[in-house]
Amino acid sequence: MAETASHYLGGVRMDILEYTNKWERFANIARTSYRRAYQSQAAILTKVKQTIDARKKRDIEIMTFTLSLLTLGVAGTLTNRFVKKLTDGAKSAGNVGELAAKIASDSLILDWTGDTMKALSKRAAEKLAHDPLLDKLNLKNPAPNGDAFSPAGMNPEEYGDRLSAGILLRSEILSDFARAFYDAFAESLPVENARAAKQALRQSRFFTDVPTGISEEALTRSAKQALWIGWAKARDLPYWEKANHEFNPEVWELTPIRDELVALGAPAGPITRINKMAGLYTPGRRQPPYSIDMVGLIRWARSPQAGQLLFGGLAGNAGGIAAARQRLQSMLPV
Repeated sequence: MAETASHYLGGVRMDILEYTNKWERFANIARTSYRRAYQSQAAILTKVKQTIDARKKRDIEIMTFTLSLLTLGVAGTLTNRFVKKLTDGAKSAGNVGELAAKIASDSLILDWTGDTMKALSKRAAEKLAHDPLLDKLNLKNPAPNGDAFSPAGMNPEEYGDRLSAGILLRSEILSDFARAFYDAFAESLPVENARAAKQALRQSRFFTDVPTGISEEALTRSAKQALWIGWAKARDLPYWEKANHEFNPEVWELTPIRDELVALGAPAGPITRINKMAGLYTPGRRQPPYSIDMVGLIRWARSPQAGQLLFGGLAGNAGGIAAARQRLQSMLPV
């Protein structure tokens, strides 16, 4: 049976729905993993009675920022723009012109469709080529968003919700555009143009950058690492350079944090203080063999080795990991 424009244009929408499900699966894994990591850290901080003091808001922002860097490394720079504040929450159904206007106002969708729609507007039917709303899609693809991936103040649950909402809203607009385009032009568009449109769209990052092969267990482990790295980076180094001694009870109270980090793969040496009086009995307690070295922990968290631990166990997006490592090292407490 001869292939028709309807065959290709209908296939575009099916492809979008298929890959929306893949993106949504990643969003669900991320939400669950981040929730578990957040709850795990909260339980440990409660256990050691270590409260996040007047700097609580800043600390939460830094820790959540580190979590978002993990997402950037796993799924690439595309996720940065999924999480941006959504200005249009309305249902996306509409005609070709209305949907084209929405696409033109959203840099992320324009990034997916710009070249495809540009090619169609040149070669498709006369009505399509001169639609003033579709002319907006003749813009060049915008450069990837260079802003820091920093959902400041969000907790992981809100972050996961925004990631999912960003995926679904953009996918809905894209899918409805494919449907409206099919309804309007399936009979009049040359077959070769429809084929070219489908092939071009399949080369966009919506399809090529979808995260695959990510287990919830591995992402949860990396999320825990990210939160503790963020927590350590937020500590006051000048304070700990003076207080990092065995007479400060905090170095004993915070030892469970050291143990958790070592269990998560952090090197024991830089973050461990060996107790020279191990085994000796002092009033009320027997001296343990080690405690936490807070200065070592802070310096390790700010080193490239922390980034290597964070992304070492994940099959991530190469460009996203490179960007995340750079931002991780540049992110210092204010």
